[in-house]
Amino acid sequence: MTKPSYPLVNYLCFEKFSLTHKTFLTSLNTTTTPSSISEALIDKKWKQVMDLEMKALEKNNSWKLVTLPPQRKLIGYKWIYTVKCKTNGTIERYKARLVLEGFTQTHEVDYLETFALVAKMNMIRVILLLIANRD
Repeated sequence: MTKPSYPLVNYLCFEKFSLTHKTFLTSLNTTTTPSSISEALIDKKWKQVMDLEMKALEKNNSWKLVTLPPQRKLIGYKWIYTVKCKTNGTIERYKARLVLEGFTQTHEVDYLETFALVAKMNMIRVILLLIANRD
């Protein structure tokens, strides 16, 4: 697990902060996030969060298993780990996301073959409103 290289106590004066803000700043130094999957699998809480993420991806039918076409290479992936904190500095939850390394694709070779639709609900409402207004 990555420990903070530069402790905040060396750079901040805690005298003028409120108690909740001090708690939050202290938690930033004590909370560690894994830098690799091997580090995450050691800790039970990170493994549990990764399992939940995999179940959510399977539930949403985020992918299907297919055979790799000839002369094509796989797109890599990486786990991103985050600790979400409440405003008072206590840990709200641990979060792990599986992300694809899309930068390994080559333009006009395999660049247009992978597409992941992501839209916010507000944007969908705006589009539906425009459609309704313009018949």
